[in-house]
Amino acid sequence: RLGAPLDVVLATRSLVGAASAAELARRRPDARVLRVEAGHNVQEDAPDALAQVLAQVAGPDVS
Repeated sequence: RLGAPLDVVLATRSLVGAASAAELARRRPDARVLRVEAGHNVQEDAPDALAQVLAQVAGPDVS
């Protein structure tokens, strides 16, 4: 078991989407699923949105 917090970026237009998020929620109810409007390759489809989500996860002390 992982004791560390778990944040997962979910691409809303990915084929891997909803079923995987539901399974994650079942296994790790404490996990945060952070949705980004993008296809499977979030870093290519929506790099600015991904950067914003990663900054949110990292917190204000990381630059």
